[in-house]
Amino acid sequence: MRKIKSLIIEEFIHRFENVKSGVCINYQGISSEELNQLRNHLKNKNVKMLVYKNTLARIGLKKLNLGVEGEEALEKEIFSSPTAFLYNEDPDPIAAAKAFEEWKKENKDKPPAVKGGFHHQKLLSKEEVDQYAKIPDKPTLLSLLVGAVQGPLTSTVGAIDGLLRELVGVVEAIHQKQKENPASTPS
Repeated sequence: MRKIKSLIIEEFIHRFENVKSGVCINYQGISSEELNQLRNHLKNKNVKMLVYKNTLARIGLKKLNLGVEGEEALEKEIFSSPTAFLYNEDPDPIAAAKAFEEWKKENKDKPPAVKGGFHHQKLLSKEEVDQYAKIPDKPTLLSLLVGAVQGPLTSTVGAIDGLLRELVGVVEAIHQKQKENPASTPS
């Protein structure tokens, strides 16, 4: 039996060795059909879902140094009932949380609920995972950043352009005045 458990832990470590963050959900009360729908939704978002025995998963996470910092009460809360792990190997640390949040919006009355998660060494509460899920995706954040930078630059360019137009207007007025009255031209 110990050999089997150590093999399961090794498999867990192998699957999670490139993972930096994940979400833990309680999948009790969901039918196998709904669970398959959830898996398909997650798969379309490049997020994987695996179920491991809590004690073996905790050992694997600790060996990988994932989710090791946190309150003992939080750890007990997360690993007190059957747990499914949602994760991805993409550099986007919030992909799993966002994918589950999207599924949850479409399936409001379905029972799976976030229990918590992990990000690098930190164990996350349900509330922290929910906050991560609300962060806009990378393309949206980049467009917001570009807009934040572009707005002031556009205003600055507009102000400089206005000053240049005024200067050109003054120079033209002086030139026009000199054409009309050549005697008042300074020497």
